[in-house]
Amino acid sequence: MGILSYFVDNYTASLYDMIVEYVDTEYSLWLTWFLTPVIVTFLLPAVIILLIYASSIIFHLYRLYRMRVVDGVPYDWRQAARLAVCALWDAHGWLWHGYEIRGLENVPEGPFLVIYYHGALPIDMYYFIAKMLLFKRRHIHTVADRFLFKIPGWATLLEGLCVIPGTVQTCAGVLRAGNPLAISPGGVYEAQ
Repeated sequence: MGILSYFVDNYTASLYDMIVEYVDTEYSLWLTWFLTPVIVTFLLPAVIILLIYASSIIFHLYRLYRMRVVDGVPYDWRQAARLAVCALWDAHGWLWHGYEIRGLENVPEGPFLVIYYHGALPIDMYYFIAKMLLFKRRHIHTVADRFLFKIPGWATLLEGLCVIPGTVQTCAGVLRAGNPLAISPGGVYEAQ
């Protein structure tokens, strides 16, 4: 009985070691194989819910700003896109930061120069441009670094928002044409 007990114990221990080694090695693969369909099953409804909320936000923004957007569109797609984007930024500034401008009626009608501080993100300037376009119908041309024009997909955005590289000649031309101009001395280099 001692030999049989020794043999059974030895066989059981080796079988146990083999199963533990196999399960430990394959457990992560098995878990990945098992959880992938579960994750995909719940990921799709989550994405759909996010899209529904995004659509809802767009409809709410349109409801709030529809008269400002519809009244200001002279059949130019850039102007229409500008107004829609400004409505989005103005709503963002109001909801998240309580952004408001006092004395907007004191802004001159002719060309003027806005000098602003460029932080890591000049988000206050985005809000200011949005307010000016929505409430005063004045679009502020902005000077930006040349590297922004090289980012894929940004050329149309920068062109639509009247962002210029900022040579002395282009800045003078913008002011001569009667448009406001925003400049941040130091720009992104100083913001670092």
